[in-house]
Amino acid sequence: MERKVRTNNVKKYSEYVTGSAAKKLAIAEPVRKERIKKEKKVSRAVQRNRDNAKKVGPGYFMFLVSVTAVVAVVCFVYLNFQADISHTNKKITAMTTQLDTLTAQNDSIDYSINSYMDSANIIRVATEELGMVRASGNQVIYYDSTESEFMKQFTDVPEQ
Repeated sequence: MERKVRTNNVKKYSEYVTGSAAKKLAIAEPVRKERIKKEKKVSRAVQRNRDNAKKVGPGYFMFLVSVTAVVAVVCFVYLNFQADISHTNKKITAMTTQLDTLTAQNDSIDYSINSYMDSANIIRVATEELGMVRASGNQVIYYDSTESEFMKQFTDVPEQ
């Protein structure tokens, strides 16, 4: 037993127990009070409505089944449309990438063709790469043509 001694409103205990020999206090389990359900009296009309709500007739059952089937078909069709749209978008993206690649290649080839049509480049390729020699002034003959677009040559060009 503990003996309490009061000094200046401070509690002091005369017996102390140290170490592992201290008593373990028993902890009381909290007492749970079970709720008691109060039974309410239900009117006869409310009970009848509940009973009718629990009953499902064959007509109503067929209506629910058909509505469920329609909703399932609509969902299936919607998902198929979404899949088709997604697939089409992927194809569009791939074709756009292919178009960009082909456009870049076309621009490159077009630049290459235009560089060969440049008269300075033609002269350079003819003289440096193909070994041609430029004509001297007495080797060039000029003709006056009646047709300005093209000329047919039926005979050899006379030398002067």
